[in-house]
Amino acid sequence: MRIHNHFCMNLKRAIGFAVALYIISFIGFFVTLLLPGEHSLTEVPPLATFVVVWLIHIPVVLLLAKWYFRKVSATTKNGLLLGIVTIAVALVLDGLSIAGTIAAGESIDTFKALYTDWKFYATVLEIILLTTYAGYEFDSTYTEKNV
Repeated sequence: MRIHNHFCMNLKRAIGFAVALYIISFIGFFVTLLLPGEHSLTEVPPLATFVVVWLIHIPVVLLLAKWYFRKVSATTKNGLLLGIVTIAVALVLDGLSIAGTIAAGESIDTFKALYTDWKFYATVLEIILLTTYAGYEFDSTYTEKNV
């Protein structure tokens, strides 16, 4: 029973991590689309937009991971699992967005374009690598102790 409760607490934290990252990423994309240049909300954002968001992800993921690993032991495996849960939650949230778009009678062409673009999959890989790295780095086994 204790293992089950411990897992649920970790899952709640992982979902909290994922939702926070999803919201921050969404805001980051939206803000970069407001920057000068020709951007359309009906197309996949240009590479420059993704690069900005990828750069934003680095400190954001590491800071959120620091919060996550305060209650969960930091290991490479736990970092990888955090990344997988994060992507799963993001896909569920995207699914809700797609369902809402369909219910509103709007086109889902933007979602189709995004999910077939290599930059989307590079973003997924980046998040998984960053969370895995955070678990690895925050593990005291690999981090030099300050005296």
